[in-house]
This record gives sequence, structure tokens and C-alpha cells, in this order.
Amino acid sequence: MAADDILKTFQPKPLPAVIILNGEPGVGKLTVAQKLKDFLTSFGIKVTFVDNHLLIDPTTAIAGEDRSDPFHWETRTLFRKTAFKCMQKDPDSNTAFLFTSCLSTEKTGTDQFLEFFELATNRNLPLIFVQFRCDLDTLVRRATSEERRKSNKGKLTDADVVRKLREMYTLLDPSKNTAQHINISNNVLMSTLRFSELDVSEFTVEETASAVLNIILQGIYS
Repeated sequence: MAADDILKTFQPKPLPAVIILNGEPGVGKLTVAQKLKDFLTSFGIKVTFVDNHLLIDPTTAIAGEDRSDPFHWETRTLFRKTAFKCMQKDPDSNTAFLFTSCLSTEKTGTDQFLEFFELATNRNLPLIFVQFRCDLDTLVRRATSEERRKSNKGKLTDADVVRKLREMYTLLDPSKNTAQHINISNNVLMSTLRFSELDVSEFTVEETASAVLNIILQGIYS
């Protein structure tokens, strides 16, 4: 069922939530998120959409691209803290927050997940975390596509780096990997978190958006 059809037939209508589309670079998170924003906005929901590069690119402009440089991470942390503080203060209770991210099981990943969790709990919203999975060949093809290369964002387009990242890092499953690293109980975590995995290897953008929208609706009303 297409996303438009899901929204037409689903009752009640969507409500605000904190939504994270997590996955490796090139898997298609941004394209799907833009589609989801349009869907949710059409039902009168204010959507604050924060693409991962919205936080990364200013850091790169100021502190450079070297992620082994402590100044790079210090700068990125300050940007994120400021952004999340502003989102916490949004006076509109009808605001949904939509993010793309690439959180791994490294400490940086769990630390950043906590920012999303605190935003959700402080605003009394469900935290819907959708993990995008993709086979390696499809991922490399998408990451190195001409369309992605032409993007004005600092996106990863090097096939060798994509393969290396797959070998080096594991995507964060917050339902399994997070509670042990942060000072909250598993019961509190799971009362807010709605976690799902989605293999998007053979999905079109429309099919992925429809699947994610269905996950969001189930997560809000479960």
C-alpha cells in the first residue's frame, strides 16, 4: 500500500513523535525522510527535520574534516547541544521531530542516542527508531550514484570507505546496546522506545517511505 493510501485509510491521524531513521551512509535515509516530512505535514503536523549533515557540515566548515581531531568532536558536540536545547524549547506541542543519523555501537553513538531519548522524554513523545539495513553491493551502488555525488552536502561517495565502515562498525540497536551505557533503566528506555529494522535493499523510495510510515503509525498508537 502506498504511503498516501496509508494516510487516507488510517484512523486516527498521525500524532507527533521523535523519529530517527538510522543507517549507513548512502542507504537512502535523506530521500525517504524528505518524503515522510511531506506526508506528515499534509496532515497538519509541524515537522522539524534535522538531516545528519545539518549538524556535521557546520562542524566541518569550522573544525575541518579530520574526525580524529578532538577539536572536530568538541565543535560537533557543541553544535548538537545547542540544536537539541532549542528543540526542547519549541513551544508548539504539535511538533514532530524527524532525524537522519548513522549511530553505531561506539560510545559516540550511544551518547548521541541519549540526546534523542531526552528530547522524546522531556516532550512526552514516543521515540520511533527505524534501522535501515541494506546488502553491501546495493549500498555501494547507492552511495556512489551520480545523484549523490552531485549533492551539495558533504556526503560519503567513496566505495572503499563504505566497505571499510561496514567492516569496522556495527549499527546501534538501542533496544540491546544502549541501556548498559547510559544511566537509565531498561524499563524506562523501552517505555519510550519503539525500535524496528527494515531491509531496504530492494525497496524503491516510495516503498520504503510507505513501510516507515506504517512503522511510525504503529509506534505512536501501540
